[in-house]
Amino acid sequence: MTMPTQHSPMGKLHVKIRRSKTHCYAQSRYTEMIGTTYPHNEYAYSTLVSSSSKLPPFFVDMGRTPNNHIIAGAGATNVALSRKEYASRFIPHRQQVIERARRNRLGAQAAQQKFYDKKRADNPFKVGDLAFLEAQDLSISLATDETMLRSKKIILHFIGPFAILEVTDNVVLLDLPANLKHIGPHFNIDKLKSIPVTPTAILDV
Repeated sequence: MTMPTQHSPMGKLHVKIRRSKTHCYAQSRYTEMIGTTYPHNEYAYSTLVSSSSKLPPFFVDMGRTPNNHIIAGAGATNVALSRKEYASRFIPHRQQVIERARRNRLGAQAAQQKFYDKKRADNPFKVGDLAFLEAQDLSISLATDETMLRSKKIILHFIGPFAILEVTDNVVLLDLPANLKHIGPHFNIDKLKSIPVTPTAILDV
């Protein structure tokens, strides 16, 4: 008896049948895996503690922890409460949870602000100072004797200097000339330079 080869019609049919069986088996195992792991993933996500509120999102939204299907399946018992008793307990409990989450979020914001303040450099500028403005991100077209600068690749690095009219935290108000009035005059100090840079990279507008 001659066995069918892989390239013979019968052999190709056997290969197709084996692939179909393998696909059906893999599909059934995938469905079984999803049905088994999905509740675990849902429970893990619902009980994940937020870094800012220090509470799980489900607990903040619903005022309780989600049901653990593993414990419930093991025979855990739940004590049923009347609607009136449940409501009388739910309202103050919800208020406590919301207030607790609010305090935790405020604490997280204060910690972030403290970290930011440590990293932030002091503002070296004051009203009346002259500062050069970084021109790389500005939408300007400057005419010179040789060319019209329109491309960001060849635009000058800094323009100015301009007088500082107002200082608010790390933002300054510059006294821009008439040909730059279309640009907002408020800039972060990261865009300014108080020390003269290379003369060829500065243009007085």
